[in-house]
Amino acid sequence: MKSLGEAVETIHSFGFIIAPGFIFGFDSDDDETFKNTLAFIAQTGIIGGDPSFLVALAGTPLFARMKASDRLVINKNQGAIERKKIMTNILYLQDKDFLAKGFIEFVKVFTSPKFQYRRFHTNIELMINGSNFIPIDDSGYASPLPYVLKQIKNREYLSILIMRILFLLRPDRFWAVLKAWLLVKKYSNRAPNIATNFFYWLYTWTNLKTKYQGLKLDDFQLHSVEKGFDLSKLDLFYLREQSKKHNRKDGIKADIQAKYTKKALETLQL
Repeated sequence: MKSLGEAVETIHSFGFIIAPGFIFGFDSDDDETFKNTLAFIAQTGIIGGDPSFLVALAGTPLFARMKASDRLVINKNQGAIERKKIMTNILYLQDKDFLAKGFIEFVKVFTSPKFQYRRFHTNIELMINGSNFIPIDDSGYASPLPYVLKQIKNREYLSILIMRILFLLRPDRFWAVLKAWLLVKKYSNRAPNIATNFFYWLYTWTNLKTKYQGLKLDDFQLHSVEKGFDLSKLDLFYLREQSKKHNRKDGIKADIQAKYTKKALETLQL
């Protein structure tokens, strides 16, 4: 975690914006995972990112592992499927209620004005106080004017824009935004177009808040393994994977690599 944190801080020091995903539900997650993730975000100044839960996509190694260990959620209901804000297809080793409650608390802290300003302040300080920062001469896609113009031309988008504005009008949120903007103005001479980070941060914050506004336990459809789940199933899959290593070279499947190499050569000969 230390080396990852240092890598993120270094990337930020150059002026790059990182837009990661914060995924929960890994087998190694414990009672401190949500708390540690928040600490990592605040420490490294990540101003982007969207929290979610681990999902097994068909055709991936994760899907194969979940299927082999009988941890895939199979929907046998041929009728209507109840839709939830947060749904997964994995039987987690952790208790589903623990995961749902932890996620709700994570979002609550994550979207709070105090935490949001802290992560933005750290992001700016990493750029200004380091020796790696490279100024840009264009605001890029993060310029607010084109975004606002597109929003007001569409009734549905306009309503979302109004929701964002109303959300920020609460005193503690408005104060956080004001402090962040004053920070941008303070360093604007040393870091041209640093406002790009401000507008991206503001968009991400309001986007998450509108997305998870009023999130409650009924909004989750998570699943856990049954009590007494045979953990040896995990070991069996691991051993099965170990037996396939003879078909790998430097971590890459040799047969797949050969397949695409052959295809590339055939293309070049045409």
